[in-house]
Amino acid sequence: MRKVMITGAAMVALGFLGLSRANSAVAFAALYLVLGAGITGSTVIPAAVLITRWFREQRGLALGIVFSGVPLGGTGITMLANYVVLHYGFRMGFVANALPIALVVVPLLAAFLDAPAEAEASGRGDGAAADGFEVREAVRTRSFWMIAIAEVTFATAAIGMRVHIVPLLTGVGYAPTVAASLFSAMFVFSAVGTFLAGPLADKFGGRATFAMVLFCAALGITSLLGAAHLAAVAAFIVLFGLVRETPPALAPIVIGETLGTKQLARLFGIQALFTTFGFALGPIIAGRIFDLTHSYSGALVLFAGMALIASLAIRATLPLTEERTRQVSAGRVGDSVAAFD
Repeated sequence: MRKVMITGAAMVALGFLGLSRANSAVAFAALYLVLGAGITGSTVIPAAVLITRWFREQRGLALGIVFSGVPLGGTGITMLANYVVLHYGFRMGFVANALPIALVVVPLLAAFLDAPAEAEASGRGDGAAADGFEVREAVRTRSFWMIAIAEVTFATAAIGMRVHIVPLLTGVGYAPTVAASLFSAMFVFSAVGTFLAGPLADKFGGRATFAMVLFCAALGITSLLGAAHLAAVAAFIVLFGLVRETPPALAPIVIGETLGTKQLARLFGIQALFTTFGFALGPIIAGRIFDLTHSYSGALVLFAGMALIASLAIRATLPLTEERTRQVSAGRVGDSVAAFD
């Protein structure tokens, strides 16, 4: 894990530095591939797996603390990059993104990432006691596919809203600066919501908390149907803002509760593919609906429905013990049929 995260962070820093010198579309595309691989290798998946394996008690709180840094960091680096771009140009903006990673992130990972291994060696971590399905077994469970449905539907709705929220608000009469400020306010709520989601998962379980989060997202998106009124926008900012960044903190807990932690890294990585597919679809769907209807109302109804489907899908997952029982029963039925034949 240490080597993967340090390598990934270094790729991100080098990718941004490369972008500051790029002079062609091909170079930009190639460097963004480097960025994508580096971000994947140094952020959500390895961090979630690391925390899940290291913490046995208050695991949700630990994940909430870690992932509350995502919206906070997004706010800070956006402000810094905007300032640098305005005063020194876009190339220096890429450099401004690279320096904190090279000077802060990589040294921190190098200095402290050995600690979880020491915890496992002393028996305080639970990596050695990890239990659960192998990947080939997990993909035959109901929970695996319910989580996949939740990931792809919510990712579609969440990124669709994120990309189109400012055009939606300006389209109903808000000034661009006001719309951008309202969008930025969501980052603060996202940090708070992500932090709170962890302790809630510790108390009520990851499945129940994740389902509640997705239901709140559906309510928040629905409120935007009245976006001409500031109260409706405020409801969206609070409801959707609080929960939009919580899935990375809650998904590994749900996977652990339903499929186990034995192959957590691989299963979380596979589920991330469904999330990525949703990220690709969301903006296109919302844009196409607007082009056809000259309104975002259809997209809002669709995305609210998707968030509700995601909530119901998580509610339909089963605890690990029940999934094991179902597989054992299915195996016995298969053996009986084979013997009969």
